[in-house]
Amino acid sequence: MLPLKNYFVVWSLVGAIHGGMVAQSTAEELNERARNLNELKAAAPDSVKRAAQLGFAEADSLGLHDLAGEFAAIEADIALAVGNLDAAWTRYSVALSRFQEGSHEDSLWDASTAQIAMILANILLAQDKYIDAHDAYNELMQLAEALELPRTQAHSTNNLGVLFLRLGDLSAARGYFESAQQQFVELEEGYFEALCAYNLATINEKLGQTKAAITGFSLTANRMAEMHEWGDYVSCNTALARVHWKANNMPEAVHFKNIAIDALNSELMKSSVPPPLYRTEAYYQAALIEQSRGDDREAERLARTSLQEALANRLQEQVVKSAQLVSDLAAERGDADESLAMLQLHLDYLGQIQREASIKEIVQLQMQHEFEQQLQEAELRDLRNAAERDRQQAILLTVLLVVALLSGTLAVLYLNLRNRNARARLRETQLELEAIELNEHLNYKSKELTATMMYLLEKNQFITSMASELAAAKNEFSQKNQVVIQRVINELLKNSSKKTWDEFEMHFKEVHVDFYKTLAERFPDLTVNEKRLCAFLKLHLTTKEIAAITHQSVKSINMARFRLRKKLNMESEEDLVGFITSI
Repeated sequence: MLPLKNYFVVWSLVGAIHGGMVAQSTAEELNERARNLNELKAAAPDSVKRAAQLGFAEADSLGLHDLAGEFAAIEADIALAVGNLDAAWTRYSVALSRFQEGSHEDSLWDASTAQIAMILANILLAQDKYIDAHDAYNELMQLAEALELPRTQAHSTNNLGVLFLRLGDLSAARGYFESAQQQFVELEEGYFEALCAYNLATINEKLGQTKAAITGFSLTANRMAEMHEWGDYVSCNTALARVHWKANNMPEAVHFKNIAIDALNSELMKSSVPPPLYRTEAYYQAALIEQSRGDDREAERLARTSLQEALANRLQEQVVKSAQLVSDLAAERGDADESLAMLQLHLDYLGQIQREASIKEIVQLQMQHEFEQQLQEAELRDLRNAAERDRQQAILLTVLLVVALLSGTLAVLYLNLRNRNARARLRETQLELEAIELNEHLNYKSKELTATMMYLLEKNQFITSMASELAAAKNEFSQKNQVVIQRVINELLKNSSKKTWDEFEMHFKEVHVDFYKTLAERFPDLTVNEKRLCAFLKLHLTTKEIAAITHQSVKSINMARFRLRKKLNMESEEDLVGFITSI
């Protein structure tokens, strides 16, 4: 509970504004008010937010831009603390604009404004707006280099590494982390240097470089302990437990698991509370290790702890992993209802993650497309510059020809001819660039279609596999549980929603624009399912893949292909896929 003294301070600030003191406030008084609110924002966020809003209005009306920025930043800090990223973005943007308006220097940027710009970029990254975040970090790096703000440059470099790590581009991520680590060494920023080392160890783990990963995590754990950063210390030991567990080195895995769990439950956590992701990962990894050791009861307890933390903090990937583990353990002890409930929770969150993974892949392709487009624009500028140089040389040549008393008519004809040639070459180059850009766009759409198709195939194969496993195990349960299991099987098999099909067909039509139209004109009697089968064949999908997507048997697909041949008036020896591809 907030101490009575603090309540009095906050409400005295609000009351002073409402009590007719606005016109009498000075910059010094407003500055003192902002300092007080900054100290109290964690203890009484709602009251401080209201007081900050009033302080902003007062400072803004008096033209005190720096103080108005301070009050706006306090509001933004409160919004960020409760996870309201949209509101935080809005108020930080206002704070940044006020700080720049209040600057008396030649440059509108300094360490304070760069720090707020960094927070804005971090919010973009947290909202998965990768392209905008990428542009923001690059702009910050350029500004930091120009204004000699080395810390801003180092943090921008590190955060670009985080961005590419989340996109799965490990090579780019490694380059940024190594550069950032060197910058933090020069700045004597030991904590951030250690974080870079942790991220590099994570990349080594993802690449299967076990020895390098263990060395990196061990060194980072020791550094974090020296700096009393116990939350990060827990994360390092969890990572070591995970790497040893994957390598089937159980004694070491248990050793580091115990260190992580003991640290979580120790007095050390009072001064350094680890983020929810660290806690959920530690409990989940401990559950996996206990399951491997055969202690299912302890494994389920730890998995449920991880699941509760993940649900409370909206950590989707952790929910997926923990719910799957709880479902497996519940099935082992014969609790069908609990196992099915956890399996359904796992599937719900897995669907969300798979959709987000497809979006990330599309964003990565889009970023690549934008980079290539920038290169093409640069080439076009070079061509235009070359054309301009040719024009200037033509003018110089014309002058020389006039000086040499050559015919004016000849000079005009020569100039016209050269200009026409230059324009023709420039037009030809522009057409080539437009063709390249169109081809890149088509390639991008094709990759987007492939990503959608693979997501649909993997999802339906997973659903079919789960349904088959449930059907095979159904008879082992009571009659009541068999009814529940059959209901879940039916729901799983209906999981291929119309929205997913609509999205696939939208991407398909963007790549193969006239396919459906031509098909309808030449064969108007085809049904919707037959047209869809034609689309699958156009993509060269096998009978087995089509069966997996449509939840039908291979025999049913073969029969559908036979009926399709009849409607297309094809002979038995003709190639159906080749015929469809030619349309």
